[in-house]
Amino acid sequence: MLSALGPDGQRTTITKFIQNRLDTEQEKTYLVRQFELLRQQQDATTGSTYTRRPKH
Repeated sequence: MLSALGPDGQRTTITKFIQNRLDTEQEKTYLVRQFELLRQQQDATTGSTYTRRPKH
């Protein structure tokens, strides 16, 4: 990917591309963490519900 110099002399294309990639990676990381938290909460809830069930 080539960059173009913006009016301020900065390489805007590369900068935007890198920022977009970082944003995407941060979103993926956030979603994975949220998924792991949800699974832990479900496991904890399932475990506590299971221990309260009467044994026949």
